[in-house]
Amino acid sequence: MEAETLHISSTLAVLEGTLVATNTAGRVVEAALPVLPGDRADATLTIYSTTEERTTEV
Repeated sequence: MEAETLHISSTLAVLEGTLVATNTAGRVVEAALPVLPGDRADATLTIYSTTEERTTEV
């Protein structure tokens, strides 16, 4: 399916990721599932840690 959408051969690799943005309460406010042709894409991962741990009350 990805190959058809990206107009590439079905034998080529793809780079797939999951991006999730949350607000200060920990609720998801944005999500994305990008899929890029693996032979034409580079990825850089940057992680920002929060100063406070998020806790969930049960």
